[in-house]
Amino acid sequence: MRLVAAAAASLAFTLGVTALLQGVAGLAGDSARVWMLAWQERGNVSDRAQWESAVERLQLARRLSPLNADYSADLGRLMEWHSWQQSPGSEGFATSRALADEFYLEAISRRPSWGFAWAHYAENQLLQGRSGNEFQTALRKAIELSPWEPGVQRKVAWMGMAVWDLLPTELRDSVRENIERAVQLDVHRHEIVRLAVQYDWLQHLRPMMRSESQIATLEFVLKQIARR
Repeated sequence: MRLVAAAAASLAFTLGVTALLQGVAGLAGDSARVWMLAWQERGNVSDRAQWESAVERLQLARRLSPLNADYSADLGRLMEWHSWQQSPGSEGFATSRALADEFYLEAISRRPSWGFAWAHYAENQLLQGRSGNEFQTALRKAIELSPWEPGVQRKVAWMGMAVWDLLPTELRDSVRENIERAVQLDVHRHEIVRLAVQYDWLQHLRPMMRSESQIATLEFVLKQIARR
């Protein structure tokens, strides 16, 4: 009986410590995300000291909760944002992008079915000028794992249009189907039309715009662009 009681007490203590660590990790991660949401809305990281503090808090959360893929993905996004403050081709740009790769791959290893992380990894690869097998595998995974996630659809749309001529036929078909789903969902429809104009992809997009609202969106955006 004493052994059973000791084992139960040990288990209760372990569970209590685990819950405490998870709680601290959650607080650290949530506080960093508050800043990240504000930066995302503004479109820039306005405070370097705040960015460094966000990195420290997410690193703490990652150490306390090492199986949580969210913290790794958030660190990847922070590294990407830092790269935008650097000159393309500079050592700082390359270092930030490489760190983002590491964090996204870490997130993927912890949650292989997460299309969001695959999409961000593919995007980070492309923004380093890489459009080969590794990029294409990540793009394919993003499409397969998150076919109806608007944020993933948006990233897949711009990446797919941007490197359309470099993609194999089967991946082009998957990108086209992804964009058609995005048009149906009508979350990023205006932006998708603008991307199609930017990347000379209108001939593929026009047949997808069938309903009155879809056609109206197409015409509205094209008129907006024509006025500039």
